[in-house]
Amino acid sequence: MIEDFKEYWNCSNVRFSFHKVWQELESTELFAKREALKRDILNLGIKSNIDSYYGDSLTPCYADFDNHIVVNYNGDIYKCTARDFKPENRLGYLNDDGEIIYNDMAQKRFKARLTKQCLSCRMLPICTICFQQRSESVDGSCPIPPVYKNATINIRKYFYDVIALKHQAAT
Repeated sequence: MIEDFKEYWNCSNVRFSFHKVWQELESTELFAKREALKRDILNLGIKSNIDSYYGDSLTPCYADFDNHIVVNYNGDIYKCTARDFKPENRLGYLNDDGEIIYNDMAQKRFKARLTKQCLSCRMLPICTICFQQRSESVDGSCPIPPVYKNATINIRKYFYDVIALKHQAAT
């Protein structure tokens, strides 16, 4: 499938964003497939987010950017592709003029970027919890307790990948 996008490999404003299918369980086979894809991506020089495994603390989730939206086939507006595209989950819709009409849930989501614990959490600068998960917090608390081991692994993996990429460019 990588070949299908060959004409975009060198575009400076294009970046491929890979995401694990949540229903697929971690396995040795999945890890091997991910490593092979990662190797192919790096060898082709394609810009992507494939440098990390425990969330991407160095490049935020695509849906965390203010200017990112998902437009469903029927004009419904969503923020995240990892959620069901049900009418009750939509953040708005496109009107007949193509303008986005946001609903109350959109305003709530935009305001819920940080939980009540975020500002005192030592993990905030490298937090891998996206705004979508934070906004879904029932009581305004952190939806996923910070796992320092995952952050450490992610940072080490990132630097390993940076070194590997520099080495590859030098050869």
